[in-house]
Amino acid sequence: MKTKRWVLWVSKLIVLVIYLILVAYAVIAGMAFVLQLLGANPNSDFADWVYRAAAHVTEPFRGIFPTTTISDRSEFNASLLFAVLIYIVAAVLLHALIDWLARGIAGVDRAEEREERQALLEAQQAQTTAALGLGPVAGVPAPPSQPSAPAPDGGWNQPPPGTGPTPGAWTPGMPVEPPEPMLPSD
Repeated sequence: MKTKRWVLWVSKLIVLVIYLILVAYAVIAGMAFVLQLLGANPNSDFADWVYRAAAHVTEPFRGIFPTTTISDRSEFNASLLFAVLIYIVAAVLLHALIDWLARGIAGVDRAEEREERQALLEAQQAQTTAALGLGPVAGVPAPPSQPSAPAPDGGWNQPPPGTGPTPGAWTPGMPVEPPEPMLPSD
């Protein structure tokens, strides 16, 4: 169980790192899209850094869609928008994987806890049984088991064989008579 838990934790950590990278890529590509759409000055330090980072991040998506010029400085780059979309979808899928791994880790933890509680309970029961002297005694046969079927005449509560009913006692199959009415005394 410990190995399984460790593997799940390492897997969760790796997936979490990839998830964070994809979110960062989506943010960078989204900033580049907005800066190009608004016509930011490419000579400013921040815009230059965003454009260079986006060039590396969106390399697989470059040229998929044509870039449309809106004004002399503003451009609509659909390839950047597509990259943002793909990175967000991949991040959402990885987020689902992280949740699944977390549930797996929690399940392993619950199973270990359940096994520990069961072992503790069994040890306490054994101690109590030994302390009270209720354990099986060596050399003494176990009592016979009770029959699980009714007696041949259909009754469950028949007296042991060889004993008759007590005189005046009700036995199964006898009609039930109503009690005698009580009359007021004069």
